[in-house]
Amino acid sequence: MRSTLLGIVAQRLLRTLCPHCLESDQVSEANWKQLIRPMKLKLPAQVNKAVGCLECRNTGYLGRVGIYEMMRVTPKLKNMIRTDVTHHELFEAAVREGMVPLNVSGALKVAAGKTTPDEVMRVVSLS
Repeated sequence: MRSTLLGIVAQRLLRTLCPHCLESDQVSEANWKQLIRPMKLKLPAQVNKAVGCLECRNTGYLGRVGIYEMMRVTPKLKNMIRTDVTHHELFEAAVREGMVPLNVSGALKVAAGKTTPDEVMRVVSLS
């Protein structure tokens, strides 16, 4: 199998904030670091939070946006794909090879004001 595998894609859908009622908010540095690990991204000056209105049926969200994680199987990763490599070792190597994890993809949506840190944490397993 490893001779034919080109890449692996994971995707999730995040709820997007309702543009009619969203409000500015702050995210703590500790929560931001948890959200973006194992990478380092600058803490945004502000993020948005869900409020709720008639347009979104008081949920604070209206619509969805995809986040993606694509692991290209590089020669280094191809050599690692075997039965005795752990998920953690393969994940770390993939990040070093340029993969952007789902949580970081979600954090970029938070920084762009499209969703909330809580929504990313709800959808993406940060174990």
